[in-house]
Amino acid sequence: MLLAVSHAEQQSVLMENFSQQYSLTQSINHSLQITWLNKTYEVQLFPLNDMGSKENTMTLVISDITQELEAIDIMTLKTFNTGLLGLLISEILLFAILWLPMRKILTHSESTALIC
Repeated sequence: MLLAVSHAEQQSVLMENFSQQYSLTQSINHSLQITWLNKTYEVQLFPLNDMGSKENTMTLVISDITQELEAIDIMTLKTFNTGLLGLLISEILLFAILWLPMRKILTHSESTALIC
């Protein structure tokens, strides 16, 4: 039995799609993601049996999480790029710092070979 729905036109089709993909036992107290019409939804189903009701009363929460997932993807890419840039800069600085000592070692190794 359905008691209340906000955005009924959109949500009823989404609930039908959800019910075809998952059973109630899979979705109770778990968060499931559904992609439908290029949008990602999080569906949560909570039992309300603690209210003293003898029926299997449940609350269904549907949230559009498309923007949040896109923001996570963008931030992941930015973090990866920042890490890669940091690695590149640190390698260049390490090369610049060690260039003079390496040249001295090379010069000494060549002169040592001439002495022997």
